Amino acid sequence: MVAPLLETKLRPPPLRPGLITRPGVKNRAESGLLGGGQFLRRLTLICATAGYGKTTVARTWLDDWGSRLSWLSLDEGDDDPYRFWRYLVAALSRSEPTVGTDMVHLFESLGSVSGRMSGQEAIRGAISDLINHLIDIDTPLVLALDDYHHVSDPRIHEDMRFLLENLPPTVHVVVITRTDPPWPLSRWRVRGEMVDIRRQDLRWTPRETQVFLSSFDPGISVEDAATLARRSEGWPAALQMAGISLENHPDRREFLSTFAGTNRYLLDYLGEEVLEHLPDHVRDFLFDTAALDALCAPLCDAVTGRDDGREMLATLERHNLFLIPLDDGGEWYRYHRLFADIVRHMARTLGGADPRQTNLVASRWHLREGHPVEAVEAALSADAPDLAEEVLAEHAEILWKTAGPEGFLRWFGELSPDRILRRPLLGVYFAFACLVGGRFPEAIPAIEGVERHLAKGHDAMPGEERRRLEGISRVLRSFIASFSGDHEALLRHADGILEYFPERTPWRFSAAALAGDLAALEGDPLGAEAAYRLAMEDAEAVTDPFGSLFIAQRLGFDYWRSGRLSELERFCRGQIEAAHHRGFGRVGRISALWALRGNVLRERGEFARAEDCFREARDVAGVERTASAWVETQALKLYLSTGDVEELESTLSILQEHSTAPGMPAVIASDCTAGWALYHLMRGDTPRARALLSERDLCTDSPADLWRIEEHISLARVKAALDDLEAAMSILESLRTRISRLHWEGTHLAVAAPQMVFAHRSGRTEDAMELLAGVLPLAETEGFSRVFLDEGAKMRDLLGIAARRMTSGYIATLLERFDDGGPDTAAEEHLPGMPMEALSERELEILSLLAEGLSNRQVGQRLYISSNTVKWHTGNIYGKLGASNRTEAVRLARDLNLLEDV
Repeated sequence: MVAPLLETKLRPPPLRPGLITRPGVKNRAESGLLGGGQFLRRLTLICATAGYGKTTVARTWLDDWGSRLSWLSLDEGDDDPYRFWRYLVAALSRSEPTVGTDMVHLFESLGSVSGRMSGQEAIRGAISDLINHLIDIDTPLVLALDDYHHVSDPRIHEDMRFLLENLPPTVHVVVITRTDPPWPLSRWRVRGEMVDIRRQDLRWTPRETQVFLSSFDPGISVEDAATLARRSEGWPAALQMAGISLENHPDRREFLSTFAGTNRYLLDYLGEEVLEHLPDHVRDFLFDTAALDALCAPLCDAVTGRDDGREMLATLERHNLFLIPLDDGGEWYRYHRLFADIVRHMARTLGGADPRQTNLVASRWHLREGHPVEAVEAALSADAPDLAEEVLAEHAEILWKTAGPEGFLRWFGELSPDRILRRPLLGVYFAFACLVGGRFPEAIPAIEGVERHLAKGHDAMPGEERRRLEGISRVLRSFIASFSGDHEALLRHADGILEYFPERTPWRFSAAALAGDLAALEGDPLGAEAAYRLAMEDAEAVTDPFGSLFIAQRLGFDYWRSGRLSELERFCRGQIEAAHHRGFGRVGRISALWALRGNVLRERGEFARAEDCFREARDVAGVERTASAWVETQALKLYLSTGDVEELESTLSILQEHSTAPGMPAVIASDCTAGWALYHLMRGDTPRARALLSERDLCTDSPADLWRIEEHISLARVKAALDDLEAAMSILESLRTRISRLHWEGTHLAVAAPQMVFAHRSGRTEDAMELLAGVLPLAETEGFSRVFLDEGAKMRDLLGIAARRMTSGYIATLLERFDDGGPDTAAEEHLPGMPMEALSERELEILSLLAEGLSNRQVGQRLYISSNTVKWHTGNIYGKLGASNRTEAVRLARDLNLLEDV
């Protein structure tokens, strides 16, 4: 007798109330899926480890299919060919009449097949019959197989491959699993025959995190949510546990600062869902290696005393056990950080390997293999300061080239001050890292310590080494003077400084860079360019590609400040091509050049190409915190121009994390604060923006404020939003006067644009016209447009008046771009400081289609416009309505009676 089918396995799990909608995942799954009433792809694979909400995402996305969705939830008992196929056919029969009783009975009878035909041959023949039945389907049908990772029988995998490769185009299969099935996935990807949804697609964004956590704590801010999203790397299960813990915790701030892998809910969840199901040898491997920041097979063998590192890493990767690749060659990996915390905690509880001993072995292994950066990191993790100090002292110049100021400040932060200052070489590197990182007060005692050491006249120090340290000390003093704008001190310390470095060295090109800083602060952009180019030549002469790119970044920003967009784009393109030619195309510091190039394209309204540049910049920056921070400061401008609130939130959350890291340049925190203030203004929360900036103690008379220009502009916008236009214009006038003396024409234009709008709003239109006349020649020559368009309707009004008074063809060009409905024109009123306008007719048209539940692609097909154009319009709609997603936008529009006729 055939056992009855369990009906609950054939029904999609019910949708719980209050689910977080994932429109981004849905759009990815649906993009290019259907065409002409048929499926263009055979398979959607949703693959991630436990707790990433795979089933919920699939269930929510597929809800629209109704009766045309066939669902099968698999379990351990389904790892049997007869049972598997019997259930699969039964699932199909619930949705498709052509797969009727006869087919169901056929598969039920397979278990008793004997004689000439083997059971496996009988199943393959029955699958062929099933495919022939499915050919007659007229209406597309989706078959979803949940928890496919329970299947391990190779016969099932092979027969599923046969089914997938022969399915008619009216059937699409969705496989939800923790591990990749052994199918030719790479070939199907290349052919465009499958959609691949992975962990990175399923991670919650800061906004989604805030929406979810607000049900536990209504007062949680997007910044707090971003903190948890960063700590969990967007892992939904961890965030759900955080919500439970947050609800029961009396102090939110304390919880946010301590939430980690020791959380008892996370421990219970991961223990039950993952670790308890692993073989002992795999679990032991995790316990032995969880203390490592990065893993490769030989290193794993060194710390475990085994010889199966390569095999174990392959096993972990195959089973999606929170292993994240760090390179394209499959050599280096890291664990998901929260997962590593949990495993380390369990290892301590269960008596696993001592993490300090593990890291001590790792440090010595890295040192033997020529990895000084990793050797220092591991020595500090092993609580072995003597070893860390020794590696730092012996490999200082190499470490500086590879880790930069961020790495040095992080390392020095874990060593006692006396360890640093008892070695003059470490003292100068600490001081230099503080200067580059914007931590001036900490740099001075370090320099003084080096100078005291030199004044003692130790006989043991060779004269050549003494003179070199004296020269380095003067370089550092010069940098302090340069950063503070003290021209006299800069000239005093830098005079004759190159004599201390008779040969081209890293410190010599640093001295040459100081001349560029001096020229920039004296309002000589051409002199600054010449000095920076000399510094680049010196850096290249000592084969320091990082130093060369560092100087190139400074030169690029000098072009930007000067408003020389055409030269900047050529320079960035040339430097990027040269770096690729020399094999340094993937060095993190080149990301700043990609970002600057993207900003030129943004300013000229070429958003799609700008996004490509920023995508490349982020990819190149990778995990290099300082490089990534510079990229995000530039990306802010793109999303402020496009009005893309979600991307802006994500960028700000990344930048917030960077800005609080030790050794980060002060300008990063400044730009981050300015960006958050504009974000709050875009959301209509002027008090929050004002409070944020009031904490920053801005002073327009301070030389250091030249590096805080974006904060000043944001403060002026806050004043304007509070209708204090006189204060807004006063802030900008003071800033613009100082910038004019420096000949930073591009920065001058960025300050003048809002100033002329505020003047026009306050009735001082003639003053606004005078400002406009002064900046138009540069704008026309270099192609500036977004600096005008981003100011919205008042700027358009002002340009309309100017068009009747001035004979400038560029004014007409700008007005045309205001009226252009293409994707390269941003929302009219998304920048703060001006009143919001009503939605345009096109925006209302798109909003009505969103209310019908259409995807961006479907809206584009209906209106005969591209998906990118739809995305641009929806960003404008969100910005104008103050919404964060389409559901919220539709709800707000209905509340405002904007959809009453739809």
